[in-house]
Amino acid sequence: VVLAGWRVRDGLTLLCDALDTLAPTAPEGLTVTAFGPFGRIMGEHSGGLLLRRAERWPFKLNLLPDADLNARLDHAARTGGLAVVPARAASTGGVVAACIAAGLPVVATNVGANAEAWIAEAGQPGL
Repeated sequence: VVLAGWRVRDGLTLLCDALDTLAPTAPEGLTVTAFGPFGRIMGEHSGGLLLRRAERWPFKLNLLPDADLNARLDHAARTGGLAVVPARAASTGGVVAACIAAGLPVVATNVGANAEAWIAEAGQPGL
């Protein structure tokens, strides 16, 4: 479950690069779900960017255009999802903290507020 915005700093291109690498060894039945709102990244619609990049992936891409953070977290919990926060520079510490509070497994870049949301003493795995 991708928890990223549509700006370059939000990490969608980083996510796509990682999924390109994961594709050959992806587990069977994997579904990647990304949420809107969508916008433009380097002139390309962010939803279109995901669809274009997904053409090379052997797994399903699910785009949900309208969901607030609680709906996104609920979707991750109901589907047994892994929350992915690929931000390069965005202030996403609140999203990471919400995932941790909801008991969701989360993978995030170790930048800015994401790193600050991780508490080693709490026994959380590293970001």
